[in-house]
Amino acid sequence: KQITQINPYRPEMGELEFLDWFTRFWNNLERYITREIPSGTFNFIEVANYKEAVSSTEWAVGIVILILMLFGLKRLKRFNELIFFYLLATFGILLLWPEVWFGIRFLVPLIPLLTFLLINGVVELVVLSGQKVLKIKNTNAIYIAVVVFSLIGMKSYAA
Repeated sequence: KQITQINPYRPEMGELEFLDWFTRFWNNLERYITREIPSGTFNFIEVANYKEAVSSTEWAVGIVILILMLFGLKRLKRFNELIFFYLLATFGILLLWPEVWFGIRFLVPLIPLLTFLLINGVVELVVLSGQKVLKIKNTNAIYIAVVVFSLIGMKSYAA
């Protein structure tokens, strides 16, 4: 019953009308793309004040992260359909969730999976670029290069 209310903390506000569902869906979609998913996968990204308007930079970062995750999902060789439908079902619920219930806590079970998809998307993009642009046939060399550069970059992140 609470999901159909405008604000579960203020039941006197009533229940959602038909068009209110679309508004709720859009507001949640905007918040998850621009703030929740980026701050969940990159814990060093500071979430802006939720009362402030979403900036174009937040949109750009969120869309790039989402594209990389979707690319990583598409390039999975196994279980990509299972993961897709699991994420679709979970976000289907989250996007219809009352807007007063927000925060990264709803994404906590998904963060390892989303992070994996992001990393897989970046690695697969590097491999694809190496194959198409640099004409490298041996993908093992590309994977080794990714690991070496990751280890080099890890030192600056850990410091």
